[in-house]
Amino acid sequence: MASTIRASLVHQRRRSDPAMNSSSSSSSSPSDGLARRRSILRHYVRYAFLSFIMLMSSLSFLSYHDKYFSRQTYERLSPTQHPVKSEVPDVKTKTKKKKLKKKRILGQPPTIASRWPTSHDLTDFVTGPAAPYYTNHNNGSQLVFPTMAHNQSVCEFRDISYSFHFPHAMQQLLRCFSWWHANRHQRPVLVLPATHAQYSYTSAFLQALRDIWKVQVLLLPKDDKAERPLRAISATVQTNNGKTPFQMTSLHDAQVLRDGIQQYYHLLDRNNNNTLPTAIKTITTNNNNNNNNNNHQSTTTMAPPGCPTPNQDNKSMPVVGFLNRQGGRRVTNYQAILQALNLTTVYYLDSFDHTTFLQQAAFMSHVDILIGPHGAQLTSAFLQPTCGGVLELFPKGLFWTSFFGTLATTTGHHHAALYTGTLAKQQNETKYYQSTLELRVQSRNFPIHANPPAVVQQVEQLIQQWRACCDSMYVDVEEEEVEEE
Repeated sequence: MASTIRASLVHQRRRSDPAMNSSSSSSSSPSDGLARRRSILRHYVRYAFLSFIMLMSSLSFLSYHDKYFSRQTYERLSPTQHPVKSEVPDVKTKTKKKKLKKKRILGQPPTIASRWPTSHDLTDFVTGPAAPYYTNHNNGSQLVFPTMAHNQSVCEFRDISYSFHFPHAMQQLLRCFSWWHANRHQRPVLVLPATHAQYSYTSAFLQALRDIWKVQVLLLPKDDKAERPLRAISATVQTNNGKTPFQMTSLHDAQVLRDGIQQYYHLLDRNNNNTLPTAIKTITTNNNNNNNNNNHQSTTTMAPPGCPTPNQDNKSMPVVGFLNRQGGRRVTNYQAILQALNLTTVYYLDSFDHTTFLQQAAFMSHVDILIGPHGAQLTSAFLQPTCGGVLELFPKGLFWTSFFGTLATTTGHHHAALYTGTLAKQQNETKYYQSTLELRVQSRNFPIHANPPAVVQQVEQLIQQWRACCDSMYVDVEEEEVEEE
């Protein structure tokens, strides 16, 4: 830049000084040298002035640039972040307020904490020609169903001596239901020995399968050769002994079975109380009331069971029922237990004797938390509402928790067990009384005298599990409501 200015000064000097245009060889006078120096000084002063003007202009531009972008940043701030209060128009506006609302998660399985699994694979309990199997593929193993029976799903009931007792018969029938549900696009068929359909409970359950799911029940006589072709395409449920656990493929299968029976027979209809047992008593467990006769009243209705819905915010307690039995393993001190529970209402039923399958199903469908001794009367517990629980009381010398414990877990319910013998000698007592058939029968006939505080502790734990399970079935959803100010 300095060389450019110097050339400009020389050019202007030549224009203003004629002596510069003369021959370079001519000599200059002293006055000419003085004039030349003055002219150069004037041009330097002019250059300094222009440089100052350019510097001040640059500083002014930078100052304006900073102020402009600072303003843009200020305008991008929310009204609450401005250092000054924003002006509020003096008009009525609509504002949105958020509130939490509980909403049911459709298809959400309940949360069941148990030492037994809640679901099983079909290959765990189904065998036979039509049983599924796994094959290995590039993407992993795949479950394959044989295609030998395109239009029917056949389940064969195994003829075993102890399966005459309906709790053991239900072990196989629940497995068959999962097999039919896995092949619900086919017609369900049950191949059953005719001798097993003579018992009232099993016969009534088979009738429910016919009415609701159109199951074709084929009763086999002793000479069952005529049914061999059908049995050649059947799937047989596996059961090794009387202690085989209850199994279904998922909690969803149990829910479908439970909902189908309750809805078809209107077991939860408030206007249809004819199915409930007539001997139910409503026990008002008030410890301050010494007159026990006043708080034992017969009833034909029961409170609504199940988890509280969004419209039932006031429901904080489950429906509690006590199912006793006659004969062996009867709870003799049930009145003391009911008083110790100190609940508003407990529904007590002395036994399931002389009741039908539908009456038993109706009672179980209305009870969230069930208390009762070990016995066949607990077989209908699979019809309890979702998230329900069972407290099973055992006599001296008997502590077999896996039978009805797996029934509860497989069908989406909690299970608790209480040994009423000598706790310090529980292992020795059970080992002794289960050593021979005679001693096993003796232990099954012992009466039950349970410790009321121990029962209360187990029931309180089941109530906590019921609440936690019900909470897992719902989710809190934020909904916006527009309100005018």
